[in-house]
Amino acid sequence: MNAPENSSATKSILSKLSISLLVAVAFTLTEWPESLKNFIQNCVKFSLPREINGSIEGLSITSPTNISEIDPEIRRGMTGKKLHEVCHMTSLIDHVTKKTGNDGVIDVGSGLGYLCQVLHCNYGHSVLGLEGKHGHTSGADKRTHKFERCHHLHNVTCELSQQTQSQQEFLSLILDWFSEIKSESTKCCHFKTALKTVKSHEKNIQTDSSELHSYDRSGSELSEKVENNSGNQSALARFSSTGSQSNFENNPIENTKNKNCNINLHAAVKNYDKGIKDNAFEVCKRKNNFVCDSERDCCLPDTVVGSDKVNNVPTFCMVGLHCCGDLTPIMLNNFVELDQITSLCCVSCCYHRMNFNEDIQTHDNFPMSQQLKTALVKTQQTYPEFKFSSYALRLAAQETRARWHEQTDEEHDFHMRNVAYRGILETSLLQPDTDETFQLKKNVRKLAHKADYQSFTAYIDAVSKHVHTPDTVSLEEFKLKFCQRMHQKLDKYQKYFCLIEPLTALQYLLQPVLESLIYMDRKQWLCEQGLQADIIPVFDELISPRNLALVAWK
Repeated sequence: MNAPENSSATKSILSKLSISLLVAVAFTLTEWPESLKNFIQNCVKFSLPREINGSIEGLSITSPTNISEIDPEIRRGMTGKKLHEVCHMTSLIDHVTKKTGNDGVIDVGSGLGYLCQVLHCNYGHSVLGLEGKHGHTSGADKRTHKFERCHHLHNVTCELSQQTQSQQEFLSLILDWFSEIKSESTKCCHFKTALKTVKSHEKNIQTDSSELHSYDRSGSELSEKVENNSGNQSALARFSSTGSQSNFENNPIENTKNKNCNINLHAAVKNYDKGIKDNAFEVCKRKNNFVCDSERDCCLPDTVVGSDKVNNVPTFCMVGLHCCGDLTPIMLNNFVELDQITSLCCVSCCYHRMNFNEDIQTHDNFPMSQQLKTALVKTQQTYPEFKFSSYALRLAAQETRARWHEQTDEEHDFHMRNVAYRGILETSLLQPDTDETFQLKKNVRKLAHKADYQSFTAYIDAVSKHVHTPDTVSLEEFKLKFCQRMHQKLDKYQKYFCLIEPLTALQYLLQPVLESLIYMDRKQWLCEQGLQADIIPVFDELISPRNLALVAWK
């Protein structure tokens, strides 16, 4: 998929659009260059669906955990976003574990244990939380001490890796924990509470997504903004529906479903000008023994595949909420290598934090699948400079276009100033050929706060406090020179400020394409290992932009 050609015409068109048209950029006007229209249409085409659908026959994952049934001590400290994520994620995990017959849940990167606690206390699952930071493990233990403690809920400081020794130690840790709780005479003290939640959950399986609410820190409902965008037509659906329906014909992503993906990136690039007729993602046939939803790409076993255990060996579901950087690939490797881990459910984030190998100029864990690796090699034969940079992966981890769609004119204006002022600061610092070199102290995380972007003068005052002052000049003299440099750059670049939001619009179009590619690559890698996998939108993207869950089973 190429960038729009005729950049001068594209720049002229985008710079003249109002904010209201920019946020609906999937809507293409007849006078736009064909390359720009094709770029927009294909960005929509190559993006996975992000909306939570209504009730689905045979699947209970559309009915999230009822917030009122969560112990107040467990809810304490959770933000509205975290509550929304935990309620929906625990429902999905419970569904997966029941379908695969797992004996316990392993929460990797468990943090303060929010997910573990709801899975155990509300659903009755035996849960082992693994967290790499000891401080978080201690925090999770302190939280569990506030309500009735149970040995079926345990937290351990442990960091996963892809090394064979680490995998065996990981397995021993799980089996030792499970053997201990099974040998104890005491039963789970949360059994009755969990049974009540499960019964209530089953009654609400057919709850429509438009009735689902999210809550703020105090537990009250958030604004109607979220409710109005979680009904039959989501924000993203409305955002895309302004274009022609023909944009979605032959959609390679929408037609993927739960199939083996043949990623042909080279063909997509090569045939772009002709109109992409062959799918970027060719697919294999769906298995007959899986419950499938034709609208949401959701396929899970319709029978309990884990019930027939060899030698009565326990099996587990490995889960992770917001698995950062290389954690998801590490989990996938452990899932494939360890027979006792028979299902997986994880939501990934921070793709740009995956380790980048400077020697071979590629990421260690992206691409993962042989299909995408082959497609990348073929593409680089035509475009030698093409690569998946950390900048592209950072874009994949940014907010989705549905969120951008909901921003007000004031928020767009603030974003423009934020990007512009920081750009001017960067150009002011990067002048080593002059006698007046400015260097940041880098002693704070943020150089300026939101209020400092109200005016350029206020921004200069804020950042000047964090610029190193040489001993050879006075503080006042140095600030004056710094201020002059900043204003010189402002005069030079202010004419380009009007392009910031149009370029941001194009970025927001690319964001779901890049994130979809990462998820499809991981799904394809699992398929290459002979496993079943699916990608499910599990959260409302207006509340939690990283809302795709990778679900796999053996």
